[in-house]
Amino acid sequence: MVGSVVKPCRSKRLKGVLSTQTSGFSGASVEEKLGLQADQRSDEPEVVLFQRGPGRDGLPRSGLFFSSLHTIYWIWYGFDFVPAINASPVADIHIDPMIPLVGTVFAAFIQLVFTSYPTRLVHKLTWRPTAQSLQLYTYSIPFIRPRTTPTVFPVGEIMLDASSSDTERILKEFGGNIDRFKGHLGISKPGGSWPPYLLDMREASDAPEPEILLEALLSPAGMTVGGAGAFQVRKTGSGEGKKKNRSRESSLKKIIRQRR
Repeated sequence: MVGSVVKPCRSKRLKGVLSTQTSGFSGASVEEKLGLQADQRSDEPEVVLFQRGPGRDGLPRSGLFFSSLHTIYWIWYGFDFVPAINASPVADIHIDPMIPLVGTVFAAFIQLVFTSYPTRLVHKLTWRPTAQSLQLYTYSIPFIRPRTTPTVFPVGEIMLDASSSDTERILKEFGGNIDRFKGHLGISKPGGSWPPYLLDMREASDAPEPEILLEALLSPAGMTVGGAGAFQVRKTGSGEGKKKNRSRESSLKKIIRQRR
């Protein structure tokens, strides 16, 4: 059952990407031809592990807009309206200054939430096999547009919380099929960092490579062993490459079995 759920990282799509990267490599070492220098790594195609579907920007946009209006209202109420009313000689209509103070603090908190949310909401998460890095794209404010410049993390630097209820659900209820999860999935640096980045998982198509995504966020050690050379070996289908793939698959299977 588990073997049919968690597959090795040798999908046709990934093979196609790696094949494009490694064509015409005869006559030189893997390191030379795969371009391990930093300036060449930046040109390596990115394997899309997660991409938020279109048409989902209504909540962050409306939330940021209305929270801004809410904050502006309370600032006006506290600094203009209340002082004008309290300047009246009629004491019965005076307003307690604590009311606008509490309202302004509450509005500022709501504003902070809706301002921070788009900057932690993941638009796209990609992987560069040769560079062994994850590229994380969020949204810019105030117009909630996808950023074109990613935050780059080495593989293994940003992960799922292995002890979280969401991770338990993915491993136990869904048998490791992360593309079946629905909701916001938090990812952060090991040890915890707040607020986490959020993967808004709603459709299976949001995770084009679910097996690689789960491995990158839960068991990334197998992705970095051997570096670019290891992925070249896996592409050629040699015994060593198959052995590494089996090892990586077994690592995920073991985690899933332990959580069941």
